[in-house]
Amino acid sequence: MKKLLLATALAVTSLSAFATTDTAKTQETQQIKALEKAESLYKSGNYNQAFKEFELQAKTNNPQALYNLGVMYEQGQGVKKSDKKAIENYKKSASNGFAPANFALGKAYLTGSHGLSKSDLLAKNHLTLASNSGMEIATVGLSEVLLSENKDASTKTALN
Repeated sequence: MKKLLLATALAVTSLSAFATTDTAKTQETQQIKALEKAESLYKSGNYNQAFKEFELQAKTNNPQALYNLGVMYEQGQGVKKSDKKAIENYKKSASNGFAPANFALGKAYLTGSHGLSKSDLLAKNHLTLASNSGMEIATVGLSEVLLSENKDASTKTALN
């Protein structure tokens, strides 16, 4: 009897784990389709509807949707231009490891734009995160920052 109960418990656990994995895959597929729809709307110039679609995805803390909202706020596409809201969305996206958001923040800190104070340290931190994610343009930007420090160690790192 104990073996039967144990076998049943294991089977139920296995099935629920399978169902959870299957549900996660379904949700991921739905998110991908929703992002593709929003991107298609954006590319066709339907910024108002694209903004609404990205906003729905951003509510689930989707880093790409958050980044795209940041771009739209920065450019004033489908929404009133707002540097503050652009940076807020870039920061949320970057906190989820989205390389383009880290790159955008790195550039903004480097130049002191979008309402941010110029900070070489924060610029270097964000550019490093983007570079470590494989973003080549961030690696170039990071190298420029390192070279501008005029320190042997920074120059050596930049050249690597």
